[in-house]
Order: sequence, then structure tokens, then C-alpha cells
Amino acid sequence: MLGARAPFLEGGLLVGGSTTWGLVLADDGTFFRVCDEAPAMAANFHLRVGARVLVGGSPGLLATDDRGCSYQPRGLAGATDATAAVAAGGRVYVATGRAGYPNAVFASDDGGLTFQATALSGTASPLWELVAAPDGSVLVVSGDDLDLEQPLLLGSVDQGAHWSTGTLELSSYVRVRALSVSAAGDEVLVAAERGDESAWLVSLDATLSPLETVAAPRALTHAVRKGEALFAVADTEELLAWPAGGGAFAASGVQVKCLFLVDDTLWACGSTTGPLAGVHFATSSDGQTWTSVLHDVDIRERTCPDGTAGHDACVRYQDAGPAVDAGDDAGAADAGSSDAGAADAGVVDAGAGDDDAGPQERPRPAPSCAGCASSEGGPGLCWALVALSARWACSPRSRRR
Repeated sequence: MLGARAPFLEGGLLVGGSTTWGLVLADDGTFFRVCDEAPAMAANFHLRVGARVLVGGSPGLLATDDRGCSYQPRGLAGATDATAAVAAGGRVYVATGRAGYPNAVFASDDGGLTFQATALSGTASPLWELVAAPDGSVLVVSGDDLDLEQPLLLGSVDQGAHWSTGTLELSSYVRVRALSVSAAGDEVLVAAERGDESAWLVSLDATLSPLETVAAPRALTHAVRKGEALFAVADTEELLAWPAGGGAFAASGVQVKCLFLVDDTLWACGSTTGPLAGVHFATSSDGQTWTSVLHDVDIRERTCPDGTAGHDACVRYQDAGPAVDAGDDAGAADAGSSDAGAADAGVVDAGAGDDDAGPQERPRPAPSCAGCASSEGGPGLCWALVALSARWACSPRSRRR
């Protein structure tokens, strides 16, 4: 299944991304994916921080410093189910979401080498979404408050040292979802749903006090404000636009799986249907005209060097159960990683990687087991793991991803 989750940007160029096929990274202008499909279905996110990529999922948190050929566990004080992560203000934050177990928002000051819990820790409530202003001035996490049996929404304006609820009346909703924080940190966009299944986009200030509530035709999975206009993605993967002059959300006719605003440029993840079919990432200045940046057919399979863990490491990640709390020991082994603390920045030139052929004209290859034949167990094991991964991805446990 085609689908991207987030682009990796550096110095104004697309250098990779998180996709449902796993980690995709560029090498000398060619994009490669590693580990085939098996680990991608088990991963909630991939977050690039300098040369390191963090991968979160049900077993916990892993890190790779060799472009996806081997993975090491990252300790989260025994917590598992790493659900969301963000790099902001020179720090890395990770949230966990195992219902009924101690959850927390963890922070790292060394590029994802080691993590410590913020003041939000030890809660049985699952934390599903985590967003932040680029400079880290505002952090917002959302989830389910198991004690009050209502949605959970907490914000911090001091890098997680304190968290507060704000004044939004959460009992009015059956679900809230933190979607984005503006570059200036002065607006937080939250998707909300009421018991009558009505959907809303709520604008809050940095203290989580309501500024504006806008009706949405469907539940939303992404939303950003560009100038005075709002752009959002419905849970049907339909791109919606709220014009600067006001009015109501209108469908754009474009299907996308994700939406981000980076340096005033809209970034979207393509879909399997519509104008961006077969496209992993595309950019736009106005939400109407989109330029394809990376097509599915332009991604190649990567073979890891002999002697590295490669595909087997990903398989172990999927089936290992709770991750080992590696703590400082795991981090010490990777101390030589370069640029570990550098956060991604910049935006790609809208025309980069594009050509004359539109995405609808390109054939899309079926997922393959390429790269598995050399691993222990052979292709049969690979396909079995793909099937198990797909079942995990469709389970109620992963409904929020």
C-alpha cells in the first residue's frame, strides 16, 4: 500500500521520509528503502535527527545510525508503545501510549541517544499525538484520560517542565487530536469530535485557551494555517481548504495522507488515487497546484553491506515484544554518530525531482519481498511477516495512527 507519513528535509532538499514501506533515504540523489515492508507496518513513526533515525512502535523505541541496516533499542524507563515524536528547539520528544501502563513524554538533549521523562510521566492514560512549535517554545500532547473518561489535552511552554490543561472544555468532546503548532507558537490547531459525530477544528492559543471553532465535514487527521487560510485532511484522506476570506471548508479533489507546513510551503503525502496517485511527497504554495517531488517508482530497494543485521534486525523489532530498557549502555555504543543533535530544517525546491510525466501516468509496482531471500528463513518468512504486520496495522490498537 502506497503512503508516506512525513518528509525528511535538510538544507532545502528532500533527503528521505517516513513511509508505510519503512524508512526511505537518499544516497547520491537516488532514494532507497530498507527492510522492505515488514517493519514499516509495525512502526508508528520514523523521526530523523541529524544522521540518526528514531523508529517508534509497540515494542518501544529503536534508533539506527547506519541508514536502516541495524537498530538499537533506546531506553524509555521501561515504557513501550512509542506513539509519536517530534524534534523541536534542539531537543527530541517522544510520547508513549500503552493504555493502563505508565506513560510519559520523554525528552532527549543528545539527539535521541538517551531519554529522560518530562514532568508528564507515570500516567496510565495513553498519549497518542505530540506536536510542537519548531523552536520548542510550545509542546502539546493529546490522548485519552482514563480517569475522567474524556479526551486528554495538555500543553507546556517550558520544554516539559510543567504541563497544563488550558480552558478548553474537554468533556464536550469524545475525542481530541493535537494537529499542529504555528511557527510562532501562538496557535495550536486541534481536531475535535462530539458524541453526535460532528467534527470540529479548534484554534487555541499557547495556553490552550480557545480562539476559534470551525465546523468540519469529517473528522480531521492533519491541519495547518498558511496566512489566513486553513488547510486540513479529512479521515477520508480528502484535502480540505478554508479560504482566507472565510466561508467553510471545501473539498479540493486531491487525496493525501499527510499535510505539513514547512517554511511557508505545504508538503503533502500522496495517495493511491487522485492527482497524486503514486506520489510519496508533493509541495504546493497555495493548496491547489501540487508539484510531485518523489514518485513511488523512483524508490529503489537497498541492500545492506554484508555482515550487518539488515532485514533481520527489523524482524526482531517487530516480534521482540517490550523493548529492553537500554539506557546509557545502548547510547554509549552509538556515541560516534555524526550530527546527532541537528534538527531537520528547510524546504525543498518545488521542482526538485519532478519530470514531465504526471503521477497518474506512472505504473506502480506491487510490494515485493526483495532483499529477503538472503535473510534467514528466506522469502517465505518475509511474506509471513508482511501478513502479520498488515494484521497489526489494521487492528483496533492502531486505530489512531
